[in-house]
Amino acid sequence: MNTYVRSMNTSICKSFFKNFKEIKLNYKILFLGKKNDALTNLCAELCKEKFNKTKIHLSSPSEKIPSSIMNWRGDIIISYLFPSLIPYKLIKKAKIISVNFHPGPPERRGIGCTNYAIYSQEKNYGITFHVMDEKIDSGEIINVKRFKINKNETVYSLTQRAYLYILELYILFLNDISIGKKITPNNSFKWSGAIKTRKDFQEFLQLNKNMSKTEIKKRIYATTYPGREPAKF
Repeated sequence: MNTYVRSMNTSICKSFFKNFKEIKLNYKILFLGKKNDALTNLCAELCKEKFNKTKIHLSSPSEKIPSSIMNWRGDIIISYLFPSLIPYKLIKKAKIISVNFHPGPPERRGIGCTNYAIYSQEKNYGITFHVMDEKIDSGEIINVKRFKINKNETVYSLTQRAYLYILELYILFLNDISIGKKITPNNSFKWSGAIKTRKDFQEFLQLNKNMSKTEIKKRIYATTYPGREPAKF
């Protein structure tokens, strides 16, 4: 567990809820998240604590969504760093809303958001809270949080900082639905840019002898992350 996640332990996160009003609506929620991730586990726990009809499913990229989840029906679907594409036929089963917390700004769609931001030496970054639609990272945007990229930022540090901003919006979202507030898109936010796929990212990881030394160094730096293999020949 990294230092960012350790700093946001269960007792600290629960303190965010001390001023929350009592639940007025008995929502049936499906929480979809990333397996073996401390922060995702915490957020799933918080959701189940506030809404006892919460069903939790955590997955890795290689796993298929089981039929027991595909057959779910209820009010709200929450995708929290879920590593796979969620079929639209499941998204539609939420009677009220299906939302996703995307670890990148509206101009960084698809996967590898922090990698491409570091590679492009961008000055600012952000995360996007949006309604889920049939196409990935295309549904109406509810909120965006932007922040500056620090000097000597790494993919790892930028990713962890993005996760904390996601946590902030997630807690606000739980508060809003617990008091029956309608979640509405903000039309001032718009998606832009191409949607990066896993195939795109695999190509980004491939180095070749025709690349300059600067290009090679940039790609290696932009893909170095604990537990993952960086760009290589």
